[in-house]
Amino acid sequence: MDRFLQRAQEQHFNSGYSLLGLLLLVFIAYSSQAVFQAFNADDIIQSQYPSDALTFLAQGRWGYYLIYAKLQQALPSPVISTFFGACLLIGTAYLAASLLGFKKQYQLYFFVLIGSVSLYYGKLFSFDSTRLAYPLGNFFAVLGLYAFIRGERSLMLLGLLSMSIAPAFYPASTELAATIFLAMFLVSLSTDFETVSLKRLLLAGGALLVSLIFYLLITKGLYRVTGWVMGSRADIDLFAIFSRYGEVLCLFTEHSWPFYSFEQCQKPQFVGQVGTFEKVGMAAVFLVFNIVFIRKYWQQSQLSYVAVFLVLQFLMLLAPFALIFASKNSAFPIRSLYSVPYIYGFYLVALLGELLRHKKRSLNIAAVLFMLMACGWVLGAMIDISNKSFRDYKSSQRNLFAVNRVILDIERVLSAEGRGRETYVPMVIVNDKPRIGGVLHIPWSRERVYHLLDPRYQAASGAERKRVLKAISDKPVWPAEGSIYMDQNTLVVVISR
Repeated sequence: MDRFLQRAQEQHFNSGYSLLGLLLLVFIAYSSQAVFQAFNADDIIQSQYPSDALTFLAQGRWGYYLIYAKLQQALPSPVISTFFGACLLIGTAYLAASLLGFKKQYQLYFFVLIGSVSLYYGKLFSFDSTRLAYPLGNFFAVLGLYAFIRGERSLMLLGLLSMSIAPAFYPASTELAATIFLAMFLVSLSTDFETVSLKRLLLAGGALLVSLIFYLLITKGLYRVTGWVMGSRADIDLFAIFSRYGEVLCLFTEHSWPFYSFEQCQKPQFVGQVGTFEKVGMAAVFLVFNIVFIRKYWQQSQLSYVAVFLVLQFLMLLAPFALIFASKNSAFPIRSLYSVPYIYGFYLVALLGELLRHKKRSLNIAAVLFMLMACGWVLGAMIDISNKSFRDYKSSQRNLFAVNRVILDIERVLSAEGRGRETYVPMVIVNDKPRIGGVLHIPWSRERVYHLLDPRYQAASGAERKRVLKAISDKPVWPAEGSIYMDQNTLVVVISR
């Protein structure tokens, strides 16, 4: 054990193989999503209609649009985007580790892996279009922060620009930068890590706020020049906290600090998939971290540090969903909370540093136990991501097989109507109370999944859909006779109503 700990505390990676090993682990964690292609509602549309990527522009995500619609040509490039996305995840976590002064081998290994491998990213990357663009946004956000903290003064303007364009790829990238920034403030309270001047920290914090203003200015100017249109989902409401405090509470207690759950938070849009083992581990790390450092400040008579220490932690735990305080968006997707693993990775690595500093065998044993627990976290996350990928794939295949069964009945109806050879068939799918859910139920994909399997079928116009829906009250549901019929020139399929 002593030899293991001695090698673990060596400075930096001992070879390029260590970095390749990290890349291999992160790539394996998400590779199942590239192998088991599962089509969710967005994938169904974007893979067939490249113009749907314009919805990214309506949300102010022009960087996302340029990467997916232009560079990737609105195709997922599953293996390639997963590989380069994994490279960007590791690069982002490595920059964050450097900002926090984590330079020993164990610090880099655990912080990079815990930050890069999480079910939040697994949920995020289940959307094919996100695997390259979103990690690139994170990289730009943390790179800009790095330029202000570690770079030369001449690089600060580039750092500001880097942070300013990051939200154009994914707004949550700014929340990641804010999380790392607050963690740096916590680090600055300890003399056991490489410290950063308070002036630099404050300058970086100010730049992070200014970058949001610059993002808005750049986006408005770019949209005016190109003619792109911003939608309502990008609206800002500086008083959103007064209407969304309940949502903030649930995100905090279900994810950032998942140790007490309120009854009103037991809803699918809030509840995560953090297992009992992970919760126990997170609670242990959080509790021991606070006990160790508060005791340390108390013994050093630095009582003012205790108050600052607790306030900074509270703000850091809010940072993963900070944009909700100024967002009009109807729901905050929990897949955006990928900053949370960074928080607990920080807690763990900082705690390990304090335990190993004392060179006591009992504390060394505790450190090894925490390391083993962290390995369990990473392995558990990898298994959860893989299992989610397979479940999504199975659900996708089930939906496609169901569509094939419906198409067989559609062919019989079209043949009976003498329209079996038509190359264009407008259709309306009625599936309001789904017996067959997923992409077959979601309004923007339920007709388009038929087009995926047979290009003849096209979604009817909005006006035509409204006309058809007025006349279905007495129609049976599929597979009953009469559930598939022609209404003038429109094919109608009643799956449920």
